[in-house]
Amino acid sequence: MQNVFRIIMLTGIVSSFALSACSPLTITFGAAPSPAVIVVTATPAPTQPPPPTLTPLPVLPSATPTSAPIPTATPRAAPTNTPALPPPPPPPPQSTPSLPQLSVSDQGGGNMDLYVFGGQVGWQLVFRAVACAPNCNNRPDGRDVNSVYFVFFKRLADGRLRWVFEHTEMNAPYCSFGGSGACNWLDIRNLNTRWPGTQNIVENGDYVLRIEADGKNGASWNGSFNFRVQR
Repeated sequence: MQNVFRIIMLTGIVSSFALSACSPLTITFGAAPSPAVIVVTATPAPTQPPPPTLTPLPVLPSATPTSAPIPTATPRAAPTNTPALPPPPPPPPQSTPSLPQLSVSDQGGGNMDLYVFGGQVGWQLVFRAVACAPNCNNRPDGRDVNSVYFVFFKRLADGRLRWVFEHTEMNAPYCSFGGSGACNWLDIRNLNTRWPGTQNIVENGDYVLRIEADGKNGASWNGSFNFRVQR
């Protein structure tokens, strides 16, 4: 629009100059100049060609699209070079009645029954006491029993006894090395195996197991059992 206005003004000036060259110049004083009327015609801009069609660039997917859920990570398989776990230890033997019953010596006390099963079975050493008060006739193991105490002695060559290990059980089953359901056993295949919680080695030879028990209403029991360890 501004360019059109300049072209019209320039054309008027040139035309006036041409007319003045052909006609005598008349100058009139005192008369008010006629107002110049400038007609501005809005010339529409020439039609521009449509812009070229641009081929849109391919849109690359973002790392974590917001419109789609994030896929759940698939767990990777364990590497093939993972070292295999060592095999579990063999299950402990059943304490009773599969274990042999030991014969009692020097039995004392009263109003209580107590039976001892165990000894060396292969490379295993295990003992269990079954106790009831006042007796085990139709009574479960541990009926009216407060505690059972186990103490082991090694019999020396001169006949003396040397203490090697002791353990107290408060609930049935009453096991010399602890355990629930089935008694724990002591693996003696190693010649340097020690009695639990001590520095005393489980040596080959003769041993004495002393058991003392007490129950309700003054019930008590004590006795000794002989066994042998041989590898």
